[in-house]
Amino acid sequence: MDYLESNEDKRRDARGLARAFKDFFDSLIRHSTAYAAPPKVSLAQRFNVAVNLMYPIFSYEHWDIPKEKKKEIREVLSYLYLETPNMSGLEAETVEKYCTQDSEVLEFGSGFSTLHLSKKCKHLVSVEHSNEWYARTAGLASLLNIQNVTLVHSFQYDLRDGDSRSFKSSEERNYSYHNVMQLMDDHKHRKFDVVSIDGLCRANCAKSILPNLHDDSVVIFSDFWRPDRLEERDHLKVFEWYDEVESCKEGNTFIVLKRKKAPPWA
Repeated sequence: MDYLESNEDKRRDARGLARAFKDFFDSLIRHSTAYAAPPKVSLAQRFNVAVNLMYPIFSYEHWDIPKEKKKEIREVLSYLYLETPNMSGLEAETVEKYCTQDSEVLEFGSGFSTLHLSKKCKHLVSVEHSNEWYARTAGLASLLNIQNVTLVHSFQYDLRDGDSRSFKSSEERNYSYHNVMQLMDDHKHRKFDVVSIDGLCRANCAKSILPNLHDDSVVIFSDFWRPDRLEERDHLKVFEWYDEVESCKEGNTFIVLKRKKAPPWA
């Protein structure tokens, strides 16, 4: 019983840490994107300046403090791994089921899932469109000294200035898809074993990654069977390119896909 109580205490500490860092990252990104560079510099460039400013703050391993203090900091920060990803337990287990220590993983939608996946694979490329979530994930990865994650922000592929968090018109969705295609072109010679899709323009992401898969690659598509998204966002078109492996149609729904053996896009 003492162990369970102690473990629950750590989980409460993890949630408190996560909230504190979330508030800090959100505040940092709001203020530094506004003041870190002259007004004529694009929002994308101001954002990159802000992210670069974060890293010295979190490089506690290089601070001139006793080793014991660094060890205490590492132990407290390890509680962050107890904060669960923003997905159901079953979906998280399913993603991890297909990962091995040799897996090359691609993730659309960064967050606490990024921290957990980094411990299960060889290398993880994580793509995020939201300023706030990118800042949080970049900061946490730096704090936890995670070395096998490449974080990509969609500003890197923006063709115009502006906030990429919401895409309401078809023009904006196509624009976002163009960014994804540019991203995948940068990784055109890379093959991924596992892909997790939990961001914007999900069906288009599923299409854009086809050349980056091999016959045994799996794609986990979050919220696939949600009625309000299935029809509105035309998720069913993925069956032109993929076969279903397994599904969960209750709660936070998802589907596991494999690229067709004889695809029409070949």
